[in-house]
Amino acid sequence: MIRRPPRSTLSSSSAASDVYKRQYQRRVRGCRKPAMQPTLLALLLLAPMAAANGRHDLHGNVIKGLAPQELAVSDSGKLGDETPTIPLWKQCDPSTRGPAPYTPPVSRRYNTTAGPVEGKINVHLVPHTHDDTGWQVTVDQYFYTEVYYVIDTVIQNLINNPDRKFIYVEIGFFARWWEEASDQKRDMARKVVANKQLEFINGGWCMHDEASPLWTAMVDQTTRGHQFILKNFGKDASPRGTWQIDPFGHSNTEAWLLGAEAGMESLFWGRMDYQDRNMRFNKQEGQNGFEWIWEGSQSLGASAQIFAGDLYGSGSGGYSTWFNFDDSDGQVQDDPARHDYNIDQWVDKFVQNARSQANHTISEHQMWACGTDFQYQNADHWYTNLDKLIHYVNLNGSVNAFYSTPSLYTCLLYTSPSPRDS
Repeated sequence: MIRRPPRSTLSSSSAASDVYKRQYQRRVRGCRKPAMQPTLLALLLLAPMAAANGRHDLHGNVIKGLAPQELAVSDSGKLGDETPTIPLWKQCDPSTRGPAPYTPPVSRRYNTTAGPVEGKINVHLVPHTHDDTGWQVTVDQYFYTEVYYVIDTVIQNLINNPDRKFIYVEIGFFARWWEEASDQKRDMARKVVANKQLEFINGGWCMHDEASPLWTAMVDQTTRGHQFILKNFGKDASPRGTWQIDPFGHSNTEAWLLGAEAGMESLFWGRMDYQDRNMRFNKQEGQNGFEWIWEGSQSLGASAQIFAGDLYGSGSGGYSTWFNFDDSDGQVQDDPARHDYNIDQWVDKFVQNARSQANHTISEHQMWACGTDFQYQNADHWYTNLDKLIHYVNLNGSVNAFYSTPSLYTCLLYTSPSPRDS
């Protein structure tokens, strides 16, 4: 790559300028017209391929050689993973099957007003995205090709239905969206934050690593994000929990300093040692469940305690869940007149998944992280399907489902009856 000398050097030294010109001319020799600078050309070529994440390369292909445990971190379930426990209506004889078990409401407005119900398995659906502030491509590329549309369409979807919720972490990206947003969009953002629909969690400029940085760097970048939130949304929008779903390993500094001592109520992650996780999953050595009270500092004692845990994923950990609605596959179809009617299978899958997760949960509450890397660029995909699932799952009544956030989940754990016998 040709590095252009600083502007001050070029303006004062014709020799330096001539060197730069000769280098550049050699690179473009043979072209009919001057080519753009190599760095800019590379950025433009990579921009359409900015969908790279933890499991995909720049071209969208799954990275070869990844361990199963690594693939599980961002893996999502799908319809068909489980054998149905009921006869599927579309597969039954049309002459004898009777009416469809579920049909759309006449108004086509789905009931998403549900909340926790004592005595039932309560599924907290937590819509989220994980947006790396630079990795395989630059922050600029991620923002302009993906993250801008995440924030923009999520806020519109939250406005459309006051029951919907969303959590957001990377304030570095949100601040860039804020700079470009119109006054109308800013007002919309303030409204959904005030309504507790959009919750900032972590609230740092990025989701920092826990192993490599000095504690001062962790504090500084968190402070910068919190200052933005305080300035534009007020103290009521201050983050109440931490969401460290992608760092490779976790430190007691995060637990006591960036967690409990910073006023956070919870700490959730998506990666933990697979041997530790398998031990807890198999209920060995007296362990059960993936959540506990972590005392991050022995010397500070109780003041350094924080509620912490590993997300369940689809059984193997990770920061996704039992389904994924970010693309056109596996949508929820509730119109009996259509050949791909599948809402009965979706409800059956949902209930099976909730009961499976309940075997590894020590309370009647469980959290499903609905999303993964750079998702919700068209938030309609997720929210349209989640609205339907909440409506029909609660009509079924076997388990209870509703929109939630990690803060609501943690609060209910502290106030709910003593954990059930699992």
